[in-house]
Amino acid sequence: MDVELLTHLGIYGLIGYMLFVIAMVAKEANVPSVGKLWMFIVLGTGFSGWIVKDIITFAIS
Repeated sequence: MDVELLTHLGIYGLIGYMLFVIAMVAKEANVPSVGKLWMFIVLGTGFSGWIVKDIITFAIS
């Protein structure tokens, strides 16, 4: 397999795991729905740049 493909799969796997961890923390802390939304927005901005970069490079190529 291509190293670049494996890198992307690994990164997206870690992003999925991060979303799972955010959801579990919000559930255990009994955060209201608005708080959950803000948790996903604030913590999700860290990997949104990676996703946007992949979409742009896919559209260009």
